[in-house]
Amino acid sequence: MWHDTEATTKLQNGESIPTLALHRYIKGSINQRLSAVEPPVTLTKPGLKATEHLTTGIIAEFLDSAGEERFLTKATKFQVDLAQMEASQCLYQGIMGALGYSKNKLPFLELARRVPLQILESITRNKISDEECLSRQQALLLGTAGLLPSQRQDRHQENKLDDKW
Repeated sequence: MWHDTEATTKLQNGESIPTLALHRYIKGSINQRLSAVEPPVTLTKPGLKATEHLTTGIIAEFLDSAGEERFLTKATKFQVDLAQMEASQCLYQGIMGALGYSKNKLPFLELARRVPLQILESITRNKISDEECLSRQQALLLGTAGLLPSQRQDRHQENKLDDKW
């Protein structure tokens, strides 16, 4: 869905549904993108009315084109990253970025840079149990992110919540 407004999409029963807002990921206007479709299509009406005359095939072709453009943009970024770092670190950073959703993608990428995969892997080389290995890796990641209980500012509030729990 193009979805270039902040309004949520609602069903007839009033329930909100998830929406993939394409306008954030596609360069150019929807008319520019549709002009690449054969035969060229131009929208003259605003909003949803603008797409009511489009066939399923045209919409599918538009989405395929937009998806391919987004994929190629990401692939290019990975190629640039691969020229600067090992493939395993590049993949690790890509996974960490994907785990970060939209609002905290950059903090996850920064965490991957501050705690490189090589450091996490070095913990696995120690003669320790799997449980201890995981515990050390979690402590390293959470501590670097500032998320350990001891790093919280309001320890008194934390203790009160722990007691209630």
